[in-house]
Amino acid sequence: MQKAQNMSTSNDYSKKPVVKRDDKIESLAPFVQELLKGALEELYADGYTLYPFETYRSPDRQQALYNQGRSIPGKKVTNAKPWQSFHQYGLAVDLVYKVKNRWVWDGDYDKPSSIMQQHSFEPVDFERVHFQITHGLTWREACELQKQGGLEAVWKAVESRFKARL
Repeated sequence: MQKAQNMSTSNDYSKKPVVKRDDKIESLAPFVQELLKGALEELYADGYTLYPFETYRSPDRQQALYNQGRSIPGKKVTNAKPWQSFHQYGLAVDLVYKVKNRWVWDGDYDKPSSIMQQHSFEPVDFERVHFQITHGLTWREACELQKQGGLEAVWKAVESRFKARL
């Protein structure tokens, strides 16, 4: 797996290119992909036009988003620094409405959130478009696991917690 092998925990982001937004389901952990596909099928069947806006997010992109509204102009969009977001671990997705080929951030998220939870996704109170699967793993634990064994170690830990709850 290319991404897992090339990820670095270095925090010198000033010399690295910022990676573009990734909306591919295939960039997520394999078990998260399957759960997301099932959730999206149900959302679409119920008439919700929510699509993945962002799945995996590189540490470089996370730093750029963190800098927004701080050291670069714009509105603050995140409080998470690199490796503090479950996007870096392929365990999170931002779902946004798409209407007439345009992203629309406003809309009903109550029922979609309920559907996502039925498919094991955890909503976060402060960002209604964000859903993740951690089963209690903290970002600090995920960061340590990633340093020791790459993304596969993080995925294995979360998936084993998921299976233990079944």
